[in-house]
Amino acid sequence: MRALRVTDLSRRLAVAIPAKLDFDFACNRGHSFGEYHVHGVINEILCAQVDSSDYTIEPNFPAFAIQKQNSRGMRAIDFAIARRMPDGSRPLGTRADPVDIAVEVKWAKSSYCTPMNVLSDLNRLSLIVDAGEAKAGLLVVAGPRRDVIKLMKSPEFHPSESHYQRPLAMSALDTAVTCHTRISSHLRKYLNPKMRRALEENGPIADSFRTQQVRPCIRQDDDWRVLVWRVG
Repeated sequence: MRALRVTDLSRRLAVAIPAKLDFDFACNRGHSFGEYHVHGVINEILCAQVDSSDYTIEPNFPAFAIQKQNSRGMRAIDFAIARRMPDGSRPLGTRADPVDIAVEVKWAKSSYCTPMNVLSDLNRLSLIVDAGEAKAGLLVVAGPRRDVIKLMKSPEFHPSESHYQRPLAMSALDTAVTCHTRISSHLRKYLNPKMRRALEENGPIADSFRTQQVRPCIRQDDDWRVLVWRVG
């Protein structure tokens, strides 16, 4: 069984997604660009990097840690990568049977891709990893370069008050530098009240955010920007 290396996979996503977007745009597919399109791109990349005899890629995976009490529907993450069950059944993603990697994706040009929704995805991945339901999480933000930069310059990612911490590790947006952040286990104390209230509306808040921005092995295309963080 070939080991699944999170660092290698995340770097390949950071390089391959903009390359595939460039190819699709050259093939006059730009009209379809959006979160569903980038989901298809990521699914292709994951399938190419994962040994299908050992692993399965599960879209819309209903992780237990992110479910909200008394909610009518099941909440799901965009992708889960898990070892195949011996009997061929779907992996459960429980603490006793965790998935290997949980993945959340955002398309920066979408109206749904707000700073708070990005932070909500970060919180969901943190909850899943902290609960032992995934060994690691990957948060992917992709889109046209100017939209990604505009999104990531939002004040939610850069609190002006000194006693509030940045919730997401971030290098300069036009450089390829690996950086880390870990927010204290007293997370509620270090998130500004607006962010805290918004996250609490969607369920529990993780005890901590631990993120590492992945450095791509080559410079990304000028038209597209893909940011990938390892969570946990």
